[in-house]
Amino acid sequence: MGIVSKVLVSVGLVAIDMAILLLAIKLLFKKGLRAWISGIVLVIGGLLLGAGVFLIPKAPGVDSAQVSAQAQSNTGQGQAQTNSGEANQVIKDIHELFHKSPAEIEKILGKPNGPIVPLQGGNHTLKLKSGKQVPVTVGSYLGETVQINFLDGTAGHIWITLKETYKYPEDKNKVLALYGIPQIQTPARVTPFSVDWENSLPGIYKVQFGMSEGRINDLGVVFLGAEDIAE
Repeated sequence: MGIVSKVLVSVGLVAIDMAILLLAIKLLFKKGLRAWISGIVLVIGGLLLGAGVFLIPKAPGVDSAQVSAQAQSNTGQGQAQTNSGEANQVIKDIHELFHKSPAEIEKILGKPNGPIVPLQGGNHTLKLKSGKQVPVTVGSYLGETVQINFLDGTAGHIWITLKETYKYPEDKNKVLALYGIPQIQTPARVTPFSVDWENSLPGIYKVQFGMSEGRINDLGVVFLGAEDIAE
């Protein structure tokens, strides 16, 4: 409360005290009324005046702990917004992952979510179109948004889970552009569950959309030289 407000409150209380005092004097000389009653009235007036001077409410303070908590909350919200986008915030061009080793991939995508483990099933190998049998290990990155199969020690198969809603065919080129993939025209196959393009781009054997009810759920890329017999 400002100085002017304090003065107004004090003056008002003094006026009330004066009125009480005058009333007490009048009652003091009234026949049959004892002097101690007037004393009580005067004490009450003094308490009111003290309240006006010493008990004026203070402006609410700022809790530093609240400020710190709010700042942390805002920071967390900003971080959540940053992490909520597609993986292309890190992967600007799918070509930068071509045949990279796990150590090189880590420099681009950060540490994997867990250990890079052998491919499940069988003898942990895949047979390439060339007939070569190669060992395969699997790593996931960016909160399991990106999965990579390392064929014979280098990235060969990439799968990216899409968080946003994309429709096929309306958003086909938009999804491809997110990851630096040029526009592709006629697909090799279209089913309710996938759309495939093969041998359409330099360095890439296959591009695939995983589909459900017309929505593009994920993007798969197989680098040239890493194609296998599995469809």
